Amino acid sequence: MKKLAFMFVGFVMLLSGCSTMGTPTYSQNGTITSMRIVETEESVPSLGGAALGGVAGGVLGNQVGKGKGKTAMTVLGAVVGAGVGANVGASNQRVQKADILVQLDDGNVERFMLDPRGLAVGKRVNISKYGEKVNVSPAR
Repeated sequence: MKKLAFMFVGFVMLLSGCSTMGTPTYSQNGTITSMRIVETEESVPSLGGAALGGVAGGVLGNQVGKGKGKTAMTVLGAVVGAGVGANVGASNQRVQKADILVQLDDGNVERFMLDPRGLAVGKRVNISKYGEKVNVSPAR
C-alpha cells in the first residue's frame, strides 16, 4: 500500500508541469496588422528517451536504501531519469511560425512568434499573458 502511495506521489509530481495556466496577469484585445511566416528550430523532447531514462533511473534508485527509503528512491529515480532522458534524447525540428504584429486597443503594438494556424492580417485577437507564457486567441 505504501509503495502505491509513493508511486502516486511521483506520478502527481510528474504531472504538475501539466497544470492549467490559471488567471492571466495581462489580457487585452487587438488586431493583427502584419504577419510573416518564418522557419525556426525547436527542441522536441523524446518520449523514448523519457521511457528509457525512467527505467534506468528506477533501477538505479532501487539500489539505494532499505524498506520505505528504497521505494522512495526507486520512484524518485524513475521520475528524475524520465526528465533527464526526455531532454537528452531531444531533437531539433524545423517548424513554421508566424511573426505577427498586433495593434492593441490601447494603442501599443506587440510582436509575437506563434503557430500560424488560424491567424490572419485583420483578425481580432485577445492577448493573455500568464507570467512568461502568452496565449493568443480569437477575440470575443
